[in-house]
Amino acid sequence: MLVQEQPVLASCYGASAADQQLLGDAPGQQTRKLAHAVREVAEPKPNDALAEVGGVNVHAGAAVPSRDRRRLERLCRYVARPPLAQERLEFTADGRCRYNFRHAWKNGVHAVLLDPLDLIARLCALIPPPRFHMLRYHGVLAAHANRSGWRPACWPESA
Repeated sequence: MLVQEQPVLASCYGASAADQQLLGDAPGQQTRKLAHAVREVAEPKPNDALAEVGGVNVHAGAAVPSRDRRRLERLCRYVARPPLAQERLEFTADGRCRYNFRHAWKNGVHAVLLDPLDLIARLCALIPPPRFHMLRYHGVLAAHANRSGWRPACWPESA
């Protein structure tokens, strides 16, 4: 349906998901990556508050007491941060954009080289489509959870 309504946005999503260039000098080619030598690091300890299902990571380990305004502000700033750090974006001599990652990937990739139009296409892929709900409720707060009968038990009865 998105392909019919928003074909340009759908092609941006497809190129971004396939890690391919959409525009520029080599459309359809893999994104150029810069890598360092790979060194083995210790596996992270399992975290009970982290789940990965279908490629979506959910981290529920950050709990902030309601009266701790400083930590709550820090968490809100983290959640509202932009998708791209401008200080890690630079332009190369040949006119391409180089984006340096904060941490290298497991395979040693630490930066990507993109044509300016491909960078814009990747940024467009981060913008949700029209009328797309950004807030998801799961469990008892989900849209169809009222059928289970548990939702009224979450709130005190109104007087």
